[in-house]
Amino acid sequence: MAAPETAKETILRHAFGNVLCFLILLLIGLLAFSIRLFSVIKYESVIHEFDPYFNYRVTQFLVKNGIYDFWNWFDDRTWYPLGRVIGGTVFPGLTLTAGTIWRIVNSLNIPLSVETVCVFTAPIFSAFAAWATYLLTKEVKGTGAGLTAALLLAMVPSYISRSVAGSYDNEAVAIFALIFTFYLYIKTLNTGSLFYATLNAIAYFYMVCSWGGYTFIINLIPMHVLLCIATDRYSSRLYVAYCPLVVLGTLLASLVPVVGFNAVMTSEHFASFLVFIIIHVVALVYYIKGILSPNMFKVAVTLVISVGLVICCAVIAILVAVVASSPTKGWSGRSLTLLDPTYASKYIPIIASVSEHQPPTWPSYFMDINVLAFLVPAGIIACFLPLSDSSSFAVLYIVTSVYFSGVMVRLMLVLAPAACIMSGIALSEAFDVFTRSIKFQLPAMHRNLEDDSGDSSSKLTTLTKEVEKTDKNEDTLKERPSKKNRKKEREHVEKIPAKSKTEKKLLVLPLTASVIAVFLIIILGAFYVIHSVWAAAEAYSAPSIVLTSHTHDGLHVFDDFREAYAWLSHNTDVDDKVSFLTAFT
Repeated sequence: MAAPETAKETILRHAFGNVLCFLILLLIGLLAFSIRLFSVIKYESVIHEFDPYFNYRVTQFLVKNGIYDFWNWFDDRTWYPLGRVIGGTVFPGLTLTAGTIWRIVNSLNIPLSVETVCVFTAPIFSAFAAWATYLLTKEVKGTGAGLTAALLLAMVPSYISRSVAGSYDNEAVAIFALIFTFYLYIKTLNTGSLFYATLNAIAYFYMVCSWGGYTFIINLIPMHVLLCIATDRYSSRLYVAYCPLVVLGTLLASLVPVVGFNAVMTSEHFASFLVFIIIHVVALVYYIKGILSPNMFKVAVTLVISVGLVICCAVIAILVAVVASSPTKGWSGRSLTLLDPTYASKYIPIIASVSEHQPPTWPSYFMDINVLAFLVPAGIIACFLPLSDSSSFAVLYIVTSVYFSGVMVRLMLVLAPAACIMSGIALSEAFDVFTRSIKFQLPAMHRNLEDDSGDSSSKLTTLTKEVEKTDKNEDTLKERPSKKNRKKEREHVEKIPAKSKTEKKLLVLPLTASVIAVFLIIILGAFYVIHSVWAAAEAYSAPSIVLTSHTHDGLHVFDDFREAYAWLSHNTDVDDKVSFLTAFT
């Protein structure tokens, strides 16, 4: 029998586990960064799309002129001849992040150009997103699920498509902000800490600065709070997790020029305010219940509900009046398209004409999330065993993201982290069951081998029994008690292992099935890695401003776009206006 584990051994084991977990996370971050460098290796360090080039130009202006001139910059070269007020029409999170990184590395005497920083911003933040996924999934289902989910996110093709080196767009930093905001919300929900609630509001502010998809956060979290209240899971931790986010988050969001008063005047934000009122009514009811007698409590609840209904009706009336004054009922065109997929094709054709706003086809799911599509249902089931506040949020996240991704192919990017979280939970739970089964079955095999080797010793015991029978008359009184004692001792010794065997069999699967299942999981992971590497190298690493063609004599690269722009830069003045004439026949 093994000696009990001492406190020192327990501390050393936990310390070794923490160090190993840290090293695995470093390797996952390195993998997330390196798998996105195929475009740099194949084409050189180049910014890919036309919108990222605009973001690069804005970053150059910020680095050269400072933050004050950036907020007040009127760019007469964009949307010519009307021009554009940059500070009030762009989400500044990406630009401020890259500018801050450039200043930090140059203050450390690392001579990097602004373009180089812009090219590698997305791969760097993909590592941060993988680590944030680990933290979020760990809060839901533990360390094993967190590591698995982080590994899956580091390679998921849907996220790679928006975070390869040179993809300098808002999504480069926004996905990290999205996941990290969700993590801080779950962390606050699990701990009830006001410190994490404040950090959650700051993370939400960074998300608002980075991407217009912040409305997904400010609607998903109220939905989860309402779900917890409806299922009788209200607690003070839920109150602390939600209310500071609404108050501080809304105040901070209104400071972003591109958002401004839209943070309190548009329909995308009204759900958070309505749930804010509801949770205060529920908190008041729970408080009154704790200080009043049952009879007085019934009277007080009736009064509170009556006053609450009056207040809610008044607020709803005000909101309806405000919304009715807007031709789109307070919703943006993209938001209405998500709620009604036919809206854009009927009323705003320019939105429907964008390829990113089209609904995806079924092969798109297999291309962008691959085998994760088959693991998501298993992850949802695992979240219900048992169901907690954090696991219910994960289920709500995957359900809503699946719906939105079915409306717009662009929102496959929002689905990718949710699919990785659910798949990480499913793989972790399955791998835990199978490896535990193997661990418990192997000692049983060794015991069977020992029983076979013990047959020869059993023959010797039968011979001794025959000798004892010859002396039965002399030693009857002496032998009977000894036999009973031996029988009792044998029954007592054999009773405990038999009981433990039956208990272990309830927790494990057959050895052969467990080994086969682990082998299949490894093969499934290998296919996922192969597909992700192919997608990163071939499908999503070709910049749109550099064209390629494959012929019988190899790969040909056409750099006509950049050569034409370079010719214009060298042969025209800065203030020249270039136009072209088209002949119609």
